[in-house]
Order: sequence, then structure tokens, then C-alpha cells
Amino acid sequence: MEDKDRPQGKKGAETSGKQPDKAQEEGGGSERARRAEPDLRVFVAGLYAGALVALGEVEHPLTGEKKLDMREAQYLIDTIAMLREKTRGNLTADEQHYLDNALHDLRLRYVSVAGSSPTDKAGPAGQEQKDPAE
Repeated sequence: MEDKDRPQGKKGAETSGKQPDKAQEEGGGSERARRAEPDLRVFVAGLYAGALVALGEVEHPLTGEKKLDMREAQYLIDTIAMLREKTRGNLTADEQHYLDNALHDLRLRYVSVAGSSPTDKAGPAGQEQKDPAE
């Protein structure tokens, strides 16, 4: 291998005339600078969207199909309720309002779907569940 084909390391970087980006020096990198800070509302919105998919109200982003999975919907709603309880007293007024509204809306939607035809209800992986009364 000739010298020109070998990686240059620090010496090559010093002689290239390029100065490292300040954000890269601090370990942030340019990608980190473009990302938003973590936010509770964004996290809850992800759970909310997942619950809408499980309730069959929104198409699954990968399959493009609407499938009802009441167990998954209940799990996601319960997860949001758990977050509300565990974070009580530690949220801003906006965060608390957002979480309360998301939970209220999902619970209404769940009851509405649960009140529809029992043969429409599905268990894990969208498999239809038989009514135990049959």
C-alpha cells in the first residue's frame, strides 16, 4: 500500500486545512442539532396514534390496512393512563391538558368501538375473537 492510499489520521486532518465543526467537537454533531428535544406530548402522540390504529380508525402505516385489535388498544390506553398517574404534579399545564384530552378521546373511541358488533372485535394480530356467550 502506498503512502497516499493510507488513512491520514490526525496529521492528515491538520494539513487538510479543514477545521472541525464546533458542534462535532462537543459531541453533538450536526444531526443532533437538527433533532428536537424529547417532549412528552410527542411521546403521547405516538401512543395515541398507535391506539387509533389498534381501534381500526387509521390505516396501519406499514400495511395500509385497517384492523381492529381491542387488546392492543386497551394496552395503549392503559399505558397513557399510567403515564398520567406517574407524572401527576410534574407536568406543565399544557402537558397535563394534552394528556388528559388524549386519554379522554381514546376512552370515548374505545367505548364506541366496543359497543359495535361483537364479531368486529379482534384479539392479538388482528385475529377475530369468538364471543364467549356462543
